[in-house]
Amino acid sequence: MKIKLGISFSAIGVMFKIHRTTVSRIFFYILSILSKKTKQFIFWPSKDTISATLPYSFKKNYPNCRCIIECTEIKVEQPPTVEQRVCMY
Repeated sequence: MKIKLGISFSAIGVMFKIHRTTVSRIFFYILSILSKKTKQFIFWPSKDTISATLPYSFKKNYPNCRCIIECTEIKVEQPPTVEQRVCMY
């Protein structure tokens, strides 16, 4: 809920009737587990491979670049009401 909806620890605490510091502790504990378990999912090519495939504009302006993070967001159409957005299977 924290990651997907971006709501505060206090709000989550109210929903589950626990203190916000407990929510925070649980969140960061689970986050550390997820980090350890998914670490192998991220593959980092060698610097030579990156240099060989880097776009020219990056080679020219950022010769020491190791990573390009693409964060484009595209707004998609969604139903107008919350009730219509909730999937009930």
